[in-house]
Amino acid sequence: LHHIVHPMVSQYAKILINKNLCFDGIDSSYYLLNDENGIVNAFEEYAVRCLTESFKGGTPPTDLAKYIEELIVNLNTPR
Repeated sequence: LHHIVHPMVSQYAKILINKNLCFDGIDSSYYLLNDENGIVNAFEEYAVRCLTESFKGGTPPTDLAKYIEELIVNLNTPR
């Protein structure tokens, strides 16, 4: 799923960086050097895990872009 999610996550990089959030269940190693690339990388992993759970639960999103946007909007855990 990473190869599908990555381009969409990249589109929201500035928003993710400005929010400066941590993502539930994502190990600190995904944040790399805690720089901009690390924040985007950690969110991509978070999005892939959420997407995987939605598929496993039988409720895959019909619009992946909207799904990613909703994940971002619903984030609120500051780093």
